[in-house]
Amino acid sequence: MKLYAILPAFLFSFMLTACLNGNDKDETVMPNGQVIGTLFTDASNNIYVVSDTVTGGDDEITFFIRNSGNLNFKDSTRFYIEFNNIAEINDTSYWVDYVDYKVIPVRNIVNVDTNTPDTLAKDDNFSIKKASISHDCLNIQYYFLYNKLEEHYFYFTKNKLNQPAKDTVEIIFHHKSLEKPPFYNEVKTFEQIKYVISIPIAELQTIYPLQDSVFIRILPQHDEITSKSMTVLYSYGNAKNIVSE
Repeated sequence: MKLYAILPAFLFSFMLTACLNGNDKDETVMPNGQVIGTLFTDASNNIYVVSDTVTGGDDEITFFIRNSGNLNFKDSTRFYIEFNNIAEINDTSYWVDYVDYKVIPVRNIVNVDTNTPDTLAKDDNFSIKKASISHDCLNIQYYFLYNKLEEHYFYFTKNKLNQPAKDTVEIIFHHKSLEKPPFYNEVKTFEQIKYVISIPIAELQTIYPLQDSVFIRILPQHDEITSKSMTVLYSYGNAKNIVSE
């Protein structure tokens, strides 16, 4: 079974353990795998996740979730699952039992111009680590300092009046953190965590409609030199796109 050869590039660095019903309290089960993709429901109400593709153009893999009774999400939800009890259906399909899952947040691109001030703009620290494209979504993996006393907002803007010529679209990645009241004077504990966010990008095809692809440049909008811009190639209608690191 070639399962581990096809897990997508956006894998979380941690492996959570989960106690399953019926096991002893001290027993934990490690997942056999983890995958990021897009969730769907078929005509028989089977819930499945189609994996993101990875560098090199591997096939998409479909993971049907057997223990999906408490999952209720709309089709095309961006989804991360950790799973075990793998049963092969064919070379590109498997039955799995999920151990843990997370919904990947989706943010639409906000169009701005020089005459429209961005009222949300605040440039708190973060660092882009990886970007890829799959299922007509730009998927960004990034780090930021997380403080449990704060709410964090991540969003993307595109200045329609200030774009590169020929073959590139620039989008700006913003991080805004707002502290919740009341303010605590105790020492705050900060933790750097890795996160993934998805941005629908099919609309970008209209910027250069006579081409079959466009470069997307992601610019982190803050003054820290620790975070760099990143560029990925978006081939229209092609799920197998380049991963940039």
